[in-house]
Amino acid sequence: MSLVSIVVPALDCVDLTIRCFEHITRNAGVKYEVIYVDDGSTTQTLDRIYEWTAANPFPANFKLISRGINSGFAVAANAGIEAANGHVLLLNNDAFLSKGCLPEMLERLCSDPQVGAVGPLTNCDNWQNIMKFQREIGLKGIPTELNDGDGVMQRLPRGATVNAKRLSGFCCLKRQEALASVGWLDESPSLPHGLGTDNDWCKRAIDVNWKLQICLGAYC
Repeated sequence: MSLVSIVVPALDCVDLTIRCFEHITRNAGVKYEVIYVDDGSTTQTLDRIYEWTAANPFPANFKLISRGINSGFAVAANAGIEAANGHVLLLNNDAFLSKGCLPEMLERLCSDPQVGAVGPLTNCDNWQNIMKFQREIGLKGIPTELNDGDGVMQRLPRGATVNAKRLSGFCCLKRQEALASVGWLDESPSLPHGLGTDNDWCKRAIDVNWKLQICLGAYC
């Protein structure tokens, strides 16, 4: 089974990070390691992280990279990518894996060697919003309570994907070989704040003939 390196860059917001960790522990469902990249949080945040991981050890390898200074998402994410040993799941600390989400994403990534990255559906207001696909391709039976990730997952069609021109980085699984050929995230401050880094990487991936896909059977 392929290894997934789950990279979680974060600055403070420790309660969200711990909730993110809890969902990883409960729902990962694949062979994985966790790389937490702290981007200049307070000492209190780091103490909480150390306390939680000591009391709730991950069943997989855990690495903590403390940068000591806030350098931004791209720099922190790249530090995690550098330490990774497998395909890289970039996961925001406010993104919570639903049961079955990561196995479905990994299966779709590995099913086609030309797929460079995949992302799930979400309830966030972006181009991967589940309601967009409910209207466009007729997904049925989606519960109205979209915060029930496990409940949503039970109603999604496994194996279905759509090609995309961009993927949001809140939960994006990137193939090792794609990162090697495309490069890591652009750390330039000239990129637009927010999704500019994600859009830039996706454009570069498509330019060298990698496919990007949204997994219609995965939800985060």
